[in-house]
Amino acid sequence: MAASGDCWREQRSVTLSIVRTFGMGKNIMAEKMQEEIALFLKLLDSYGGQPVDIRVDTNMSISNVILSILLGQRFDYDDPVFQKLITLMNISITHVSGTSLLNFMPFLRYLPGDLFNAKKVRDYVKEMNEILGVRYVKDKGYDNYDEDNIDNFIAAYVKEKNRKLKSGEQTFLHDQDLVKIIVEMFGAGMETTSSTILWCILYTLHHPRVQDKIHQELDAAILGDRLPNIQDKTNLVYLNAVIMETQRLASTVPLSAPHLCSEDTTLRGFFIPKGTCILPNLDSVLLDEKIWGVDAKDFRPERFIDNNGCLLHPEELIPFSIGRRLCLGESIAKMELFLYLSSLFQRYTFRPEIQGFPPKMTDIFGIVAVPGAYKVRMLKRQKKQ
Repeated sequence: MAASGDCWREQRSVTLSIVRTFGMGKNIMAEKMQEEIALFLKLLDSYGGQPVDIRVDTNMSISNVILSILLGQRFDYDDPVFQKLITLMNISITHVSGTSLLNFMPFLRYLPGDLFNAKKVRDYVKEMNEILGVRYVKDKGYDNYDEDNIDNFIAAYVKEKNRKLKSGEQTFLHDQDLVKIIVEMFGAGMETTSSTILWCILYTLHHPRVQDKIHQELDAAILGDRLPNIQDKTNLVYLNAVIMETQRLASTVPLSAPHLCSEDTTLRGFFIPKGTCILPNLDSVLLDEKIWGVDAKDFRPERFIDNNGCLLHPEELIPFSIGRRLCLGESIAKMELFLYLSSLFQRYTFRPEIQGFPPKMTDIFGIVAVPGAYKVRMLKRQKKQ
């Protein structure tokens, strides 16, 4: 994500080509997700409706989706290596906000101690690099892949790298870049989607009538015991509106990714020289009262449904950012959000730990704005026959 120029263009082009080959946004990927969702629901069933914080469980399930692409395998939820990866990523994301200051005031890094958690984050990222880079990239990618049976991102990347080297092409595809891409895709693919799911559940705890309407729509659209599939999406207008409103209001990545100004620019009277590092503030669009109305800070899914009951797709809804650097995994994230949330609301009625007292709406801001820890009771619904 921090690369630019020819290096960035080649890395993004190759990465997009590979994930599309593995079915990003297509039915084959949806089927893999549904298999993972079934295991996730089985885990949640085991809590028997008792209050529980499902953050780590959600992280693990979503991570398995992206890791099945990156590594060609999923992990058992009790796998110690898997749990270590999730823990390292969660800590890194929540601690990294302090380190951002050092990018703009680098002299602060010479202060004694670790006031900004920079050393902690550095060590955590190094450990993730070692786990994913040494254990999986080297073992599964460098020398041990079948040319005719490429089933993971690592092998596909190495194959393309070797092809370019053998043909004498100049390339920016290198092993150290592969490790960085794996770690970035793992973190971005896990935290943003799982946080959006947790925000959505939290909003419906505060707005139980919204949850009731989701249940009514699901019961009317899906009969029997089957899990929702991607073909059901067009029939679940209200649920889609709830997801879009969650993405808008939660704004899980409010500052997007850093950009460089490509030419001298003047914006609202401010001169921005070429090469300036810019942090786009997506909240300035997602929460703008001129766009969304005076209730822009209220949770109201109906704003995405027109008078004919059809779903609206306003161009100002930009949770994945915009432009050439928009989120690489937008298609897979949208699919995950629909399949996970439709399955969760079909299966459960969500209630706060103490009836009548929903958890506080707090957030923890690192790279991603994640909801503060909360417990929820998941009560199994009687399915409509």
